[in-house]
Amino acid sequence: MASLNIKSFTDLVRDQVSAIQGRAAGLVDFTVGSLLRSCAESNASALQWLQQLIVTLLINTRASTCSGLDLDSWMADFGFARLSASFATGSVTYSRFTATNSALIPIGSLVGSADGSQQFTVTIDTANATYNATLGRRLRAVSSASPTKQTGKFISCF
Repeated sequence: MASLNIKSFTDLVRDQVSAIQGRAAGLVDFTVGSLLRSCAESNASALQWLQQLIVTLLINTRASTCSGLDLDSWMADFGFARLSASFATGSVTYSRFTATNSALIPIGSLVGSADGSQQFTVTIDTANATYNATLGRRLRAVSSASPTKQTGKFISCF
């Protein structure tokens, strides 16, 4: 990240005096109490206020604008450490509108949320009563209840 060029009040006044004097055809009066010096000091005060607003804004928004090691080093200043990545796990409920047909749920198939914002991969769960090792998938047998629901485990959020 590039550093900011923050200037002191004296530097701001000096830069203005140098710029004005450099463009003037003759010597300009910048003695204490002169009109041009008062204007330069007034401008320097306003510029220092703007510099501080920019610094405050950058400090408050840094976490949303940096990444990687820069983010890690800044968050470490506040005692925060990045958590390592981990897979999401949980249960998904499968449903169907007719109970007269069996349903096969292949291992490795994608399961998504209703709004499509999340997807998960179906995994092998030998503890689940509906897992069929011969078929290599989950089997929801024909039943009379409608709609039928089956809960299965998922892993690997992407």
